[in-house]
Amino acid sequence: SCINSVVESAGIEGLGGEDVATELVNNCTIVLGKHSKKEKAVGAAIRLLDSLTQIEGMPAMIGSCGAIDAIATDLRTYKDNQEIIASSINVLTAVGLAGGQEACLDITKRCGRQLIALLEVNTETEDAAMCQTMASVLTVLQTGAETKEGRQITSKLGAVKTIFALLEAQSANEAVVQACSSCLTAVVTDADVVKVVERIQNASENLEGGEEATIEKLNKDVNKLGLLMMCGDFSDTIYKVGGVRALVDIIEKTEVLHQQQVAGATALMKSCVTAFGRAAGAGAVENAGAVIPALIRQMKEDPSTETLMAMESLAKDTSVLTDLINGGAVGALVPMLGDLNEAECNSGFLCLASFAASAAGAQQVTQEGGLTFVVEHLREDIDGMNHAELESAVALLSNIAKNGGDTDALLQAGVLDIIIDTLNVISHHPEASPSLVTGVQNLVSCMINPNEI
Repeated sequence: SCINSVVESAGIEGLGGEDVATELVNNCTIVLGKHSKKEKAVGAAIRLLDSLTQIEGMPAMIGSCGAIDAIATDLRTYKDNQEIIASSINVLTAVGLAGGQEACLDITKRCGRQLIALLEVNTETEDAAMCQTMASVLTVLQTGAETKEGRQITSKLGAVKTIFALLEAQSANEAVVQACSSCLTAVVTDADVVKVVERIQNASENLEGGEEATIEKLNKDVNKLGLLMMCGDFSDTIYKVGGVRALVDIIEKTEVLHQQQVAGATALMKSCVTAFGRAAGAGAVENAGAVIPALIRQMKEDPSTETLMAMESLAKDTSVLTDLINGGAVGALVPMLGDLNEAECNSGFLCLASFAASAAGAQQVTQEGGLTFVVEHLREDIDGMNHAELESAVALLSNIAKNGGDTDALLQAGVLDIIIDTLNVISHHPEASPSLVTGVQNLVSCMINPNEI
């Protein structure tokens, strides 16, 4: 405890210089190795090493003194001691991130299994500190996997399956998603991705038979494809080899199976729509309009963020936008807005903004009550609202103003008050996104000169 206090307040010099710090590291390593059965001693030693990693140059020293092997042993021995695990992982990630590719590869060789086990155990955690730790672990694995040897080791340890599960569970956590994406990019090759797409295409040809085994196998691969679509580096490959087009075919066929109440069809449809939503922006898709009825039904039954992203993506294709509007997408979405959570509401506003990109869509959003809802929602919640959701709401109002052609209706609805409230939010939050400021400017311009922006 006393040593930790000195380390935190005075660094190496407070300990008596680098020689003393080196001796401390060596002694801690001896405790971890030769006294590994003494739990309290191990806990004290690993906590001290954790503190020492905060000092410049110490992670490299820890990595070079044999501590990594000792830590790997103690992680296996004390797998239920959360304090020892937390400090051990902190030390490993600090050594890896400070030492670069060579250090990360060494840690992957010696402790890769334990690092992956940490990810598995905490897949669904909501603890912010643990999420940050997992992101660091993924970075270490990624850096090691950027070598041929590291990629083979990481793959053999089952990292891909673990990262897929983590990506699914933490899909709303941007930092974890980015770390998962980067790690997968290092471990998975384009050839691996093509194999997944080919399996989907082949299974799709036999889908009409409705065989349970075919549906189950296809569902697993579609889930994988959707998760791979979250990794930007794979999106182009998936699109070019027909992965997104295959999803359209499967959605069409699965909708028929759903109507026939075939077992597994509902789950497969959800996976397909989720994957299709994650493919948003990959490019125009031939015959995409054919899936509109299925998407609208799915949105009513399961208004997930991915479903709404799929609708938004389709709406960006002007050839499909009219079919979406005529197919009842606006009328289906607006009544649901009040039941959506924050992330879904954000996606809902973006989706409606895409619908309102046309005059018919803007008019329908207003007629169905979308304008009234967004104004009342902002009046009630704007002070504590996530800025991304506020930006999406402002984008929706801008498109209604631009394409709806009725400034009086906007004024009567209270949009001017919303503009003032949004400016107040921006003035009290200097960190507000510049795009939010631009969005408000655009909204004002659209109200002054509708149909001219």
